[in-house]
Amino acid sequence: MAGAGIEVPWPEKPSQPAVPDWRETLHGHLVRLAADPARRLYAVLDGAQFDDLPAELRGRELAHRSLYVDVADHELVLAGPWLVDLHHLPAPKAEPRAELDASIQSEDEPDDDALHAQADVLAQTMRKSVEAGDPTAGGMLARSEPPPIADPATQLDKVLALVGDAPAAVFWAGGADLTEPALWRHLRTLNRVLIPRGYGDDPSTRPPATGSDDDGGVHEAVLFRHADGNVLAEVLPALDTAQFARLFGPARALAFHAPDHPTPSGSFVWRALVPDDASAPPAGMLQIDTAQMDTVEQARLERSRRKVMAYLREVDPASTDALSDAELYKVIRRYEEAGNAHGLESERAHMKWAYLMSVSNGDIDKAPETRAFFRQSSKHPDDRIDDLMDLADKAWEQAGGTP
Repeated sequence: MAGAGIEVPWPEKPSQPAVPDWRETLHGHLVRLAADPARRLYAVLDGAQFDDLPAELRGRELAHRSLYVDVADHELVLAGPWLVDLHHLPAPKAEPRAELDASIQSEDEPDDDALHAQADVLAQTMRKSVEAGDPTAGGMLARSEPPPIADPATQLDKVLALVGDAPAAVFWAGGADLTEPALWRHLRTLNRVLIPRGYGDDPSTRPPATGSDDDGGVHEAVLFRHADGNVLAEVLPALDTAQFARLFGPARALAFHAPDHPTPSGSFVWRALVPDDASAPPAGMLQIDTAQMDTVEQARLERSRRKVMAYLREVDPASTDALSDAELYKVIRRYEEAGNAHGLESERAHMKWAYLMSVSNGDIDKAPETRAFFRQSSKHPDDRIDDLMDLADKAWEQAGGTP
């Protein structure tokens, strides 16, 4: 009760409940999955969004392993996807098995050629076993079962704290029979997908449909960054039921944060389920056709345009504060078309071009020197835009402005 003489103003409108923070939404959904003994929950993290992801996972005692096998480039492995088991602690370090090969134990010392040949055979056997999901490498390594976690939510909290606001984790869920080795084997088949060969090129310059792919070269295999929430948000809406089944494999549901792609309801937390009537997943690699790639590309462009809009509002508020989002979007599309005409391709280059267009009120595109500037160089226009920015800054300083 208010004290005497104290006015308590009533709000003009009833207060509305606060919109749940995406972190609360995602955490609440995942905690429920982790607490259900009839379900299993795993995380796949995008190494490209960390300096040294495996070191971070080791420091937090999170059981993990790379989804890249037979990749010699250490940096590529670090930047690739990593599967995290939330139901077990890291297994004790594997040690060589006690029993040695009989031929090595014999009194007759093998020559170098025999040793090299035997080592090659053992290495091939171990590699194939590891690829098949056998952590003992065909019995070559003695490995204890990893200690189970009584409360997987503790490991989940570690993952969410590590990821922070980045769209760097996709969570896969299934029944109690969804084991880490089964999911690991499946996810490795998603590291590459098939798209139409030469997609994105000028149709008149695309290479002929020949090659070594299983379909005769009509498609080509490309890396699929399925651990990046923004990338997955671009791909999911384009898939049909059969492709959904192929994507999920033994899992039944997934959830992730995609800050650049709100769902139709406006949430930044995506959740997807395998349809109950989904048929068995088709064999072979996940294949995306031209119409679906167009859908994915459109989603990518929309994401890029929103980023350019946010960038312009930050760096040139004088020109953008009076514009609504719809109005600024139309302006951005105009800048984008002008940049395309100059050969700009990357998001970074279009951001810089939009800045130059905004601060010059479009005059920079009208100047005949601009078109000549892009053409009179062996540099790609995406690199040439940096030179144009430098010249614009110098001209602005000479005119008495602040760079």
